[in-house]
Amino acid sequence: MEPSIRTFGYPPMSPGQLLEKVFDLSGEEERLYEWMLTQEEPIIPDDVVEFLGCSSSSAYRYIDTLENRGLIVEKAVYRSKQLRSGYVATPPEEVSDALEDWIDRRYELCQEAIENRTFANEIECNAD
Repeated sequence: MEPSIRTFGYPPMSPGQLLEKVFDLSGEEERLYEWMLTQEEPIIPDDVVEFLGCSSSSAYRYIDTLENRGLIVEKAVYRSKQLRSGYVATPPEEVSDALEDWIDRRYELCQEAIENRTFANEIECNAD
């Protein structure tokens, strides 16, 4: 059995290092995600403004970044009798599983590309 991609050359990372290096998050985005993991109800951008003390535009940008990276998902929520876009954090286990699947698939694609190139080279060499 081939070794897992996890065994290749990288020391274990702390959750903060993983968020920063793999997901390219800023300190505020990392802080927001970690806070969202502790929330039992979906948060709305107004909650982000209050928590981080940032502008609304920054709150939306942080939410967009986390959503694009698969770290949070949108979920409709009622606040003050209005339907709003709320957001919940994707559990770290699900993020880890998705990341591992993505890495494994990329590894397979690279391996296939190498094998195809090797096979193509063999055909070229035998044609001479």
